[in-house]
Amino acid sequence: MEDYPRALAAYDRAIALAPLRPGLWFNRAAVRRFLGQLELAEADYDRCLELDPADAQAWLNRSELRVQNAARNHVEALQRQLARAALDWRHEVALRFALAKELEDLGRTEASWQQLAAGAGLRRRHLAYDPRIDLQTFDWLREAFPGVRGSGPGHPSPAPIFVLGMPRTGSTLVDRILGSHSQVHSAGELLHFGNAVVDAARGRLGAPGGRRELIRASAGLDLCALGTDYLARARPQRHCNSPRVADMRARSSSFSIAA
Repeated sequence: MEDYPRALAAYDRAIALAPLRPGLWFNRAAVRRFLGQLELAEADYDRCLELDPADAQAWLNRSELRVQNAARNHVEALQRQLARAALDWRHEVALRFALAKELEDLGRTEASWQQLAAGAGLRRRHLAYDPRIDLQTFDWLREAFPGVRGSGPGHPSPAPIFVLGMPRTGSTLVDRILGSHSQVHSAGELLHFGNAVVDAARGRLGAPGGRRELIRASAGLDLCALGTDYLARARPQRHCNSPRVADMRARSSSFSIAA
């Protein structure tokens, strides 16, 4: 629910009860990162890695917290981790990205690029992505929505402000401007609307359904009911009690969630 202060208090208590569980230290580090407590977050990642040196995501997250310098970095430790035998490819990718970031901070650009290229190449070899599916999705959307359609009016609530746009077109700037208003809470890129659409479409199908079936089922949804569901999901984001909430729709897609 993005209530980070309460989450932090809960993790403080959890760690006091089970201090040897590395996942708790990892999660508290993530909360502290959101709160801007970067030095404390780094200390938590340090402890997480003491308990579980194989947590490659913790290595990567820790490297991203600050600009590394010659006196204080993790380059040699990362190289030792990469030298381990039988390393899972997912862990290797994260470790190489972490090493690339730290080498870049140290001005070792060529070595950084080599690690980045190796990590990206390894990830690409395991990436199951077919662009034809996305192209087909646009055809299915045009087929299901030849015009503006829906079952009845939408929800009358004035609370949500949807920021629409393609990536790198200024949507984040618009969101920041809106969020600076005393009556608007910037909630970031929420997944609630897409999840509400997918759940409603599955409800009509009576089964999980594939992407094409979900798109077809989404045509003619009860828009007021959809709005009610969205507001119920988004309500925890409004713990600041602002009357309006800005939700960025620039990068998310309802049916990419279904996939």
